Order: sequence, then C-alpha cells, then structure tokens
Amino acid sequence: KYSFNEVKNDVQCYLTQVEHNELLEENDKTELYLLFVNCLEDSMCEKSEGSLGSEHPNCLPEDRGFPENYLPKDNQEPPQESSVEYLQAVAKVRLYLSRAAELLFDLHEHPEQDQVEEKQRYLRNVRAFCSLAKNNWHRVYLVRKIASQYGMEFAQKLVTDTQFNWVFPVEILQQIRSSQSNNIDRYLACG
Repeated sequence: KYSFNEVKNDVQCYLTQVEHNELLEENDKTELYLLFVNCLEDSMCEKSEGSLGSEHPNCLPEDRGFPENYLPKDNQEPPQESSVEYLQAVAKVRLYLSRAAELLFDLHEHPEQDQVEEKQRYLRNVRAFCSLAKNNWHRVYLVRKIASQYGMEFAQKLVTDTQFNWVFPVEILQQIRSSQSNNIDRYLACG
C-alpha cells in the first residue's frame, strides 16, 4: 500500500491524460472520476479504521477546517474536476456526509447516549457546510445516504421534524408542505 502523497503525482498525470483523451466521452470521464473518488473514499475509511481501531466505533473524524476547507472561495475559480486534490476533497466531503447520516440516525433513534454534544457539534458543522454550499448536491447526497442506510421510513420521519429541515433541499420541503403529505420524492432519495 502507498500513501496518497506517494501516488498523487502519478494519479494526476493519469487524470491529465484522460482529460486530453478525445476518445473518451464526458460520461466516461465522469465515471472514471467517480471511480477515483470511490477508491480515495475507501482508502480514507481504511486508514481511519486502522488508526482508530475497532474499539472506537463512535469516534468522529477530526478536521478543524470543515466546512471552510471544502468550499471554493468567492474570489477563486472553481476547482478543476480532473485534479486529484479536487477528487480527494469530494471523497472527504462524502465521508463527512456519510458520518452525518449515521449521527442523525443515532441522535434521532437514541437521544440518551454518549458524546451527544460532540455529535451535535459535528452536525452543526455539516449544517453550516450545506448552507454555505452553492448547490443542493450535498443535501441530496445526505438524503440518499440516509435512505439507503436507514430506509425511506426514517427519511420520512426526519422530514417531518423541523429541527432536521436543514438536511433536505428547500424544494423537497416545499413539495411536502404543498402536497400535505410527508412523502419524499423516491427518485430524489434513491437515485
């Protein structure tokens, strides 16, 4: 196994070649980028499990810069999709959102537990991140993660609890209020 820093230049070189390859269509490139994101995410999970050990299942990822480090600055150009740093940042955000889905479930289903304040602080950071982001991709990802991990029924419960409205894109909340039902669009939640 190699560290990210050991393979970073090789991966970036490969991504640059892919970007300039005229035989690949955009969808193929997107699929390749997602493959790299999944690999980076798996690697980060492996490392965090290895460093924390199985005796710390409730340990929260440490990144004091979340959410600020993962949003483009107003005066910056958007990052290039084919950049290995960009793909790594996407993988980290996905890990943070996956952990947020776990914590939402834990806090909703088991409010009397250890580390409640730390978990709520973590969720406040995720909430701030989602509100600062300029698109709903992060919220959609979070809703999909909740639905896939804990079921649509749990997602339906969350959408009716006003303290968790921040999890859902505004359009879903408006749709639910206008239809007078608590049913989330299954296409949005399940892909």
